[in-house]
Amino acid sequence: MAIEKVKIANLVVEDFEKRIRKGELKKGDKLPNENELAKILNISRLSLREGLQLLKSMGAISQRPKVGTVVICDNPDLWVRIPSINDTMDEGMLNQLNEARVLLETYMVRLYAANASFYSLQSLKGKLTQQTALISELEKQDAFENFVDCDMDFHLIIANGSGNTYLAKVFSSVLQNIREFAITTFRTHQESPAHAVEMHRKIYDAVAAKDGDLASDLMKQHIVEATNVNFQA
Repeated sequence: MAIEKVKIANLVVEDFEKRIRKGELKKGDKLPNENELAKILNISRLSLREGLQLLKSMGAISQRPKVGTVVICDNPDLWVRIPSINDTMDEGMLNQLNEARVLLETYMVRLYAANASFYSLQSLKGKLTQQTALISELEKQDAFENFVDCDMDFHLIIANGSGNTYLAKVFSSVLQNIREFAITTFRTHQESPAHAVEMHRKIYDAVAAKDGDLASDLMKQHIVEATNVNFQA
């Protein structure tokens, strides 16, 4: 999705919210068809669809064949607002994302130390070995992308092995938003890949020893150092 389309889609959401708060739209109201609504907002149908998709994902509207687009929640304070990848690159949103990582991952790695199966630990160790090997290949094409994918897999194995499926699902959505930021970080800070692997090694040793407190402290240190998040807890 192009950044410009994202901005226009967000404007659709903002316009919809203003109409809701002014009382111009309420629960159960049916919106005009796409052609009419695009003309009213003076945007393309494609941009309108992006905006409507955002509203749908927030739980504000429903869209059904032969029924059309209907308002199902007229209280914007109840909408579930999921940041897009482009939103995440904003400094404020990025800090929020990393705060969420600290809270989620320090708890999940503690659970992982207590609940990880033998096979999950073997998988985690294998991912650590793979990431270590990739350090020597960072000059190759797509090497940073492969390194980041491996890095993210390490964290995802911990989430999925924590024993809490709901937390793992939430973390998976968080993880999707950090890939581009991570690639940029590793490219611009040459010491970062080696340091990330070293922190992963320490985290692995802690969870293998079932030391949840140490693993949690190391995970917090790892995320804070990697992201420069100003985290207070």
